[in-house]
Amino acid sequence: MGWWDAGVFGGDTPLDFLYAIEAAINWDRGKDEMGGLYPVNYLEPEERNKAKELIEKHWRKVLKLIDAQGHRKSNIEYRYIMTQVIAGVIMATGAKMSKAFKKKAIEAAQKDFWANEGDEERQTRMKELEAAIVKYDGSIVNLENKGLMAKIAEVLSPED
Repeated sequence: MGWWDAGVFGGDTPLDFLYAIEAAINWDRGKDEMGGLYPVNYLEPEERNKAKELIEKHWRKVLKLIDAQGHRKSNIEYRYIMTQVIAGVIMATGAKMSKAFKKKAIEAAQKDFWANEGDEERQTRMKELEAAIVKYDGSIVNLENKGLMAKIAEVLSPED
C-alpha cells in the first residue's frame, strides 16, 4: 500500500516497524492477533501502562531495531523512520526517553528524506514531531495520525 498519510504512523513501513517493536517488547496481541499497539493514540490506560513498562524493560532490544535497519546509505531512511516510530510510541505511552535517544529522534525528524524532498505536509508533521520530542517530559503525547480508512473516507467524501 505504501503511505497514505504524512504522519509518523501513516504507512506500511512504520506499521511494520511498530510490529517489530511489539515483538521486541514481547507484546501479547491476544488470540485474535488484533490487540496490537496500533493505533497508539487510542490505547486504553492499562494498555499504555503495560506498553510503557515493557518498553522500559526491553529498551536495549528496542534500540537494536534501529541498527537492524543497516548502515548502508540506502538504509538510512529506514533508520530515521524506525527512530521516529520508536519516539512516537515512547511519547504515546509516557515511557522514559533518554537524552541520547532524544537527540537521535530529533535528528531523525530533521533529516527525514520525504520532508527534505519538499513535501509540505511531511515537513509540517516532522516539525511537530521535533517540537514534541524537544519538550517531552514523560507526559503522554499523541501525534496526529490518519488511519488508512479515515484517509479513504476523506478522499471519497464530497467537499463542502
